[in-house]
Amino acid sequence: MNIQEIREKINDFLLQRVRIDYWGLDYPSEIYTPISSTTFPANSALSLPIQEVVHFREAYNQIKTSARFPYRIAYRFPGELPYHELPIKALEGMLSFIHIVSLIQSPDPDIESFTPANIEDSLTVARVEEVENDWLVYLNFAFDVRFNTTLLPDLAELQPSNYYNLEDPPSLQELNLRVFRAKSGFKTKEEEVASLIPIINDPTKYTLDSEITIN
Repeated sequence: MNIQEIREKINDFLLQRVRIDYWGLDYPSEIYTPISSTTFPANSALSLPIQEVVHFREAYNQIKTSARFPYRIAYRFPGELPYHELPIKALEGMLSFIHIVSLIQSPDPDIESFTPANIEDSLTVARVEEVENDWLVYLNFAFDVRFNTTLLPDLAELQPSNYYNLEDPPSLQELNLRVFRAKSGFKTKEEEVASLIPIINDPTKYTLDSEITIN
C-alpha cells in the first residue's frame, strides 16, 4: 500500500456514499440532475493536493505514513434563488454525514486511522459571474489518514521506471578504514565522562596507527 493507493480508496469511499455528478470539475455544468422522478441540485467533486505528508520508521523495517487528503464538493443553484432559500441546512447535513461515516467506516481495513480533519471554512457560498451568476456552495473537508507504506509510489509519469532500482543501489567505490592507538596516560571512556573531560575529536589522546583503503 502506498499514498497513491490510499487516494484511490478514499475516492471510491466517497463515490459509494455521496452522489457525485461530475468528478474532477470545479463546478457542475448543469443546475439540476434528474434521478427517476426527482430532481436534485447538480454537484461536482475535486480531490485537492495532499497536505502534511510525513513518513517515519517504526519498529524494524516498517514505514508509517500520515497525511491529510482534502476534498471539495460544489453544489450549483440558480442565481435568481434568494440567498435565504439556499438549502444550507441540508448542505450542513451532508457535511456532517461525510464526517460521521468517516468515523464509523474506513476505505480499507489496513488503514490504521481514518478521521475527519478540522477545516476552518467547511462551507462557503459564492455567486459566480462565470456561471451565469448562479450560486455555488462548497463543502470543504479532509481526512487525516495513517497507514503502513508497503509499496513505493508509481513514478512512471515523472521519470523512467528503471531510473533507480531500490533493490540494486549504487556500488561501493571505496572503503577507508583507520585504526587509532591510544597514547600513554589514556583514560577509559567511563573515567573521562566521570571527570567531564571530552575525548571525542581530541588528537592528544590517540594517534593514527594504520590506514587501509579498499577499492
